[in-house]
Amino acid sequence: MTESKPRRRPRRSREDVLALIRNSALQLFAERGYAGATTQEIARNADVSETLLFRHFGDKAGLFDAVVSAPFLKIMESFGEEQQQALAGGTEPPNSRKQIGELFDFFEDNREVFSALMFGGASDGKEPVRLAGLEDTFRQAAEAVGAAYAQAGRKPPFDVDIAVRLTFGTVAAAVLLRPLLFSDSKASSAEIRRAIAAMSSRGLWPD
Repeated sequence: MTESKPRRRPRRSREDVLALIRNSALQLFAERGYAGATTQEIARNADVSETLLFRHFGDKAGLFDAVVSAPFLKIMESFGEEQQQALAGGTEPPNSRKQIGELFDFFEDNREVFSALMFGGASDGKEPVRLAGLEDTFRQAAEAVGAAYAQAGRKPPFDVDIAVRLTFGTVAAAVLLRPLLFSDSKASSAEIRRAIAAMSSRGLWPD
């Protein structure tokens, strides 16, 4: 009786391998938080070698940056650029609805990941996990709001840096604390998104 040969795994493209690793990382970051997810488990869950994971992403921090920080940073950079362009062109302060909507959707699409990071320990025993580019975005947004008030010849009635951070926090809280904030409400995601956008536009920028 001849022994059956093990079935060879179909050849996978580089894009397929990267997608498997990214999806596995998001799943395990969501389930266990940053500290609880190991590169060994992420690789095994993706059916790839840990060596291959390291080759593409470097380490766990690099993988986190690729699957969470980079997409987030792209949204935040767009937000800051639109504010600066509007002020440089002498137009009205930018309507934040598009960026607020994209940020809301990003948090909603990755709710489990952010919940695990915020409530389940976002540290691996060294440095807490941070979203790349966040501080720069806060700074740029605060400068834009401050410039808008200066152009209007008015002094902001609040600390601009704090107000910008609170606006970001409102978006995050609306998603991550939705079961608490809207437990008896039938408000849709679109309605919540519109309300936040209107609040941020009217609250941050001078009339």
